[in-house]
Parts: sequence; C-alpha cells; structure tokens
Amino acid sequence: MCDEINISSKLLQSPSLDLSEATNQLNITKKLLEDYRSEEGFKKTLKTAKEVAKKVGIDDKFDSLQRSRRKAISRSKNSLQS
Repeated sequence: MCDEINISSKLLQSPSLDLSEATNQLNITKKLLEDYRSEEGFKKTLKTAKEVAKKVGIDDKFDSLQRSRRKAISRSKNSLQS
C-alpha cells in the first residue's frame, strides 16, 4: 500500500506532471485505500499481521483492536444519523 501512495506522491510532485497519468494513478490509490478500509480489507490485514506475529514469535492477539474499530465505526454512523 505504501508503494502506491509513494508513487502517487512522487507523480504529483513531478515538474513534468501529466494530468492523465496522475488521474489514473490517483484512481488506483483511491481503490486500494477503499479496499483496505473495507471490512474484508481489515480482516485480510489482521490475518497478515497475525501470520507475521507468529513468524517473529510475538503475541498475535489483536481481538481488542477489531472490537474497538467496530465500536468506533458504529459511533461514527450514529453521529451521522443524528
């Protein structure tokens, strides 16, 4: 993910900016971020984090992070409806 964001950043800072190319790259980055922020993207990231934690021999318990994220999302949705 950081690679795509870095590519977009460098492209936008280029003195020879091509608007068409920049638009395409920003759309790719936007899609990547939308996918990452989805429930499925969060689950995939959590799974990857657990796998990495196991490989390096550290605790892989991230359950509290998942619960607090869901609560934060619920609170955000409720505040928008008010």
